[in-house]
Amino acid sequence: MHQLKKSSKLMTSILCAGLSAITFTTELAYSAPSTILGRVREGYFLIAGYPSTIVSNGPPQEGLISLIQFFSSSAQTIASANGVSSCLVVPASGTASGTMTVPSALTPFVGATGTATIMYETPLVTAPTGWNGAGAKFAKRVKVTKTGGFAFVMEFNCGTNEMFTSLSIPGDNVTSSNRDLNMYVKKSGVALSVDFYMTVQLSNRTSLVDSQFVRLETTDGIAYKVWNVGVTMRDTSYLCGGSSCGDQFGYERSVIVGDSNTKMASVYAKVHKPAVSGSIANKQLQLADANTASVAVGAKDFSVSEPNQGDAFLEKSGCVNFATPSVDPATSSYCPGVGSSLPVPAAPLVDSLGAVSVNWVKNTLATKMYFAN
Repeated sequence: MHQLKKSSKLMTSILCAGLSAITFTTELAYSAPSTILGRVREGYFLIAGYPSTIVSNGPPQEGLISLIQFFSSSAQTIASANGVSSCLVVPASGTASGTMTVPSALTPFVGATGTATIMYETPLVTAPTGWNGAGAKFAKRVKVTKTGGFAFVMEFNCGTNEMFTSLSIPGDNVTSSNRDLNMYVKKSGVALSVDFYMTVQLSNRTSLVDSQFVRLETTDGIAYKVWNVGVTMRDTSYLCGGSSCGDQFGYERSVIVGDSNTKMASVYAKVHKPAVSGSIANKQLQLADANTASVAVGAKDFSVSEPNQGDAFLEKSGCVNFATPSVDPATSSYCPGVGSSLPVPAAPLVDSLGAVSVNWVKNTLATKMYFAN
């Protein structure tokens, strides 16, 4: 089915158009403290895929985009097998079933090959400003479910390279949680823009644990910009893999402006795990930062360990060579021609009045999510 196949190709393009330049999420609780640059890059790994040298007890080695790509491709295969051969004939309602062939790398997370159900539904999502049909609901909505509670949705208009996707993953390394992903993808030639939103929540999505926003922009597939803001609020009362999650309250905010050919990038990063006390709600209130600027600071030692809970925040800047990421830049200045401050991101696609800040990611992002199940 042509449009769904094109949707799957859009997923692939995300992995190719600049992300491979750094191959870097902000799940602060996934591993023991690492270097600041390692944490910035790991903020990316969760989404784009982990290198073979990293072992994570979270999402699959290939990253969360691989799950979205897998479900998108599976939807296309099942739809085609049931006679839906083009975007224009995607029905407004109805169901079909087919075999979902799961690669071995994903079986620990998706389960074994088995039957999946595809559903054609009424679109719920409005195309954002700057997209075809902005302000109106998308024309097509396709949903795929699989045993185990996985649900995937994509919404799109025929004849465009724009798509919304949502993936709901039951369970997480936080016991009884749901991880939900939303992604808005727009492609024009080699130009690509992606807004990625993710939450981990407890109690039927009434208690936020982790929240993250990532934006990628590239106009030529070489020069790219990445903004990443993540917040983690894991209390000692929460269980992670059967043990206490410990106090994991903190945030990361990073900006990367780079070149995928040279592997050079101007990097700003701020990581903070403040001393917190009181109830879970009071601990959450103690995480706050409204800043969206990324002015170069005096510290360039990205190789230092990230802070532990209760430490002062760490803030770094510099021109980083991702070919040798263990080597600190010579100065804290950004790469030549960039200036003393990296670009401030425009408002999130889902909230024209919002700002890409820690406060927005913690307080508002979850309210803008569409859940696949």
